Amino acid sequence: MDLDFSAPLALPGVPFSGGGPVIDAGDAGLPGLAGEQHYSPKEIAQRWGLSETKVRRMFEAEPGVLRIGEPSRRVGRKLKRGYYTMRIPESVAVRVHRRLTAVPGIQ
Repeated sequence: MDLDFSAPLALPGVPFSGGGPVIDAGDAGLPGLAGEQHYSPKEIAQRWGLSETKVRRMFEAEPGVLRIGEPSRRVGRKLKRGYYTMRIPESVAVRVHRRLTAVPGIQ
């Protein structure tokens, strides 16, 4: 299956809001990657044919990925597990995809 990542990431069942001008972070007044499309691990997993868990593991330490939530913490003697929502910017998804599809020795 040949995927085209030069175009915006088109996900099944997710309407694309494209067609308008590409938002530059400077134009929108938003720092960094805030002005671009973000995807959930579930959306990327559906697109790439992987499990959501696998996608979460692939992107957990990737720079630029948003992790919203609370870390694990102690409540008395119990350990409360942390819960995070991840949002993956389109540019990060493209970067990871290119890295995973790169042919060793060719740049």
